[in-house]
Amino acid sequence: MKLAIVVPVYNEQDGLESFCVALRDVMMTLNCGWNVLFGDDGSEDGSWPVIQQLATENPEVLSLRLSRNFGHQTALSAGLAHISADAVITMDADLQHPPNLMPQLVAQWQQGFAVVNTIRAETDAVNPVKRYSSAIFYRLINRLSDVPITPGGADFRLLSATAVQALRSMPERQRFLRGMVS
Repeated sequence: MKLAIVVPVYNEQDGLESFCVALRDVMMTLNCGWNVLFGDDGSEDGSWPVIQQLATENPEVLSLRLSRNFGHQTALSAGLAHISADAVITMDADLQHPPNLMPQLVAQWQQGFAVVNTIRAETDAVNPVKRYSSAIFYRLINRLSDVPITPGGADFRLLSATAVQALRSMPERQRFLRGMVS
């Protein structure tokens, strides 16, 4: 079994090394082949040199650099287009998506699920305006669409190779992966 992790990066230079250490610690417990693709989404800090250094020092680290900042969804899509594995986990580099949950995602996939989504737990730290606008967005999108999208969904998910191939086949240029995955 081979697992790939796709991580979009935008101005994350200070946290990339600790993210890579946390990721490696978890991956060593899974007993599988793996690699991680850091996709630099036009960072304006020193993220790209840090990614290059990590790739030089760690054979499991791959790198992709976008020519400018295209946005989170495009960076995720670019990573998915450049990776090959039995399953792919997408997550952010800021450790808000905890690597220690990855074994649970893999266990669900091994039980036969092609897509394993995570949902953000509500916290008091979330700005009330953000919480309100998010609730309105999901209510509106679910009224307009035939495909329900779970409120609080995150881009921290596991996709089987079949699910990744299905996403790659979708022609959308302005991507909303939470909706496309649903």
